Amino acid sequence: HNNLNGTLPCMLGCVTTLQRLFLMGNRIVGAIPAKLGELTCLTHLGLYNNQLTWTIPPELANMTSLTHMQLNDNQLEGTVPAELGSMPNLRQLLLQNNKLEGTVPSALWNMGQLDWMWLYNNQGILPQPESWSVKRFYREDELERTGRENRQ
Repeated sequence: HNNLNGTLPCMLGCVTTLQRLFLMGNRIVGAIPAKLGELTCLTHLGLYNNQLTWTIPPELANMTSLTHMQLNDNQLEGTVPAELGSMPNLRQLLLQNNKLEGTVPSALWNMGQLDWMWLYNNQGILPQPESWSVKRFYREDELERTGRENRQ
């Protein structure tokens, strides 16, 4: 919450030793640069509560150390890239409150290490398969009832 505005510079992808990037709660606009995928040491990507648009770049899947991807509360469009299902350490994927649509790739539903994937309040995300653990997938009404930290 630093009142930053403007776009994310592609040059951020050149800071290859960066481990955490938290730019949430600002007025950052435009696309997420695909070059961020070169941040292979990054463990936390917090870009939520901005005004980011366009699509989620599939190159973000190259961030193999990433454990937390928080892109919620923006204006991201399109589908969820299937490539994100290949991220070996991803434990939290927060995409709620965007304009995403379509079917979530099966590779994401089958990620054993993924604890949380929140997709509510998007334009047309199809529901999760019945085989996916309810503990790891929350709709907005379930969050209100169980609390955000109740992971059992």
